[in-house]
Amino acid sequence: MDRRRQPRSNFNSSIKYRAMYSDTYKEGILVNMGENGALLWLPDEYPVGTSVDVMIGSHENPEHVYMRVVRPEETSHEGYNGYGLKVEMTLSEVA
Repeated sequence: MDRRRQPRSNFNSSIKYRAMYSDTYKEGILVNMGENGALLWLPDEYPVGTSVDVMIGSHENPEHVYMRVVRPEETSHEGYNGYGLKVEMTLSEVA
């Protein structure tokens, strides 16, 4: 039974992300996303509560979506760790 109140869209697409206050963006996978949360596969291990800046969208017009890790997935996937994240804030890039 799915407890979500908001629908989620499946993506399975490459994203760039960084732990907050890190200068280096890394590659991850956006599995699905809804209004309030997302499931990401990331190559690093993060504890619950870690804040993450995720760049979503095209290179010409990316959005920074600030999220917080709320739970790890129990399984890994080809060297990636799965995380459930809560959306905290979304900022559009201004050119």
